[in-house]
Amino acid sequence: MMEVVQMFNKKQAKNPGFCYSFELDGDNKVRSLFWTDVRSRMMYDICGDCISFDTTFLTNRYNLLFAPFVGISPHGNTYLFACAFIINETKETFAWLFEQFLMAMGGKHPTSIITDQDKAMQAAIEKVFPNATHRSCLFHIKKKVEEKVGPCFQANEGLYEDFQDIVDNSLTVEEFETQWQEMIEKYQVHHIKYFNDMWENRKKFILVYFKDKFFPFIQTTTRSEGTNSLFKKGVGAKFGATSFLKEYDRILDVVHDREEECDHVCRNKKVAQKAFWSKYNIERQAHELHNIGIFRKFQFKMADTTRMHVFEQEKDKYYIVTQAENDPMKELRKRLYLVQVGLKEEEYSCICCALQKDGLLCSHILRVMIHLNIEKIP
Repeated sequence: MMEVVQMFNKKQAKNPGFCYSFELDGDNKVRSLFWTDVRSRMMYDICGDCISFDTTFLTNRYNLLFAPFVGISPHGNTYLFACAFIINETKETFAWLFEQFLMAMGGKHPTSIITDQDKAMQAAIEKVFPNATHRSCLFHIKKKVEEKVGPCFQANEGLYEDFQDIVDNSLTVEEFETQWQEMIEKYQVHHIKYFNDMWENRKKFILVYFKDKFFPFIQTTTRSEGTNSLFKKGVGAKFGATSFLKEYDRILDVVHDREEECDHVCRNKKVAQKAFWSKYNIERQAHELHNIGIFRKFQFKMADTTRMHVFEQEKDKYYIVTQAENDPMKELRKRLYLVQVGLKEEEYSCICCALQKDGLLCSHILRVMIHLNIEKIP
């Protein structure tokens, strides 16, 4: 650890924006270690509204847990804001770590946090980031469902499909809660403990409870796990802290270089005319407004409009968007997407709330814009 201190002091002397801190025990031994560099701190200031945090990777000979703070860059890429080694997964350790993170980031709190299902972590987040929206990773919970409820799914034909549809596609809280209870009653699975546990904790992870919260292009902690896998390729459980930190420098350079390359492409290259999906002016406008990474996501939304029908409920005010009958990907339940329009105010909203979650217009609003011959996105 003295070597680590020397490395960090050299980094700080070379770049004053480098920041680190240790947590020591009563014998002056290192319990936990936190660090971040100036580029990561600058990026967090720009796009640190949403972070993913996960501690699944034992990475060194001291059996310290690796804990990266991960976010989404302006190009939609995974970005590494900070890293830590922590001694355990208690509320006190997490609280210390989150406080160090907050100080390093100039006191800027994240708006939203996604983590695995850990009670100590949740308690620390409530203490240090009391105003942040915290949700648990749905992927891990559904993985446990398949492990614990697998025989029940096999014994009840249609239960698995119903479960997936209700959890993933419910448009309102009322729809989810009604359909869930009907599912439990239909298949007579009141006795399945894991279903009961999911119902009790539903507000911590079910997507519909977070549909209007800012979680851009992120549903799970896979971005954190992807960061873990990058480190696993270069270092293993027998490596010391100094070896790990050298690998951290290499990986961080890769992350920064990728962003700089994306910036360069956006400044100097344009999408070829043949690469435009449609003839609509709003697609050209989106190309001018968004960088290429985000524009590609926008194009996916545009292409999705071809599988939809739009019905006027009240002229220039309310529209219903549904899946087209000839769409080969059939829905388990037919869903109606209500789009509200204010032409004078140039305001659009959809029941799916994708604009609030991702910051991009959903395909339902785009479909109504096309229907109304809107030439320009407000």
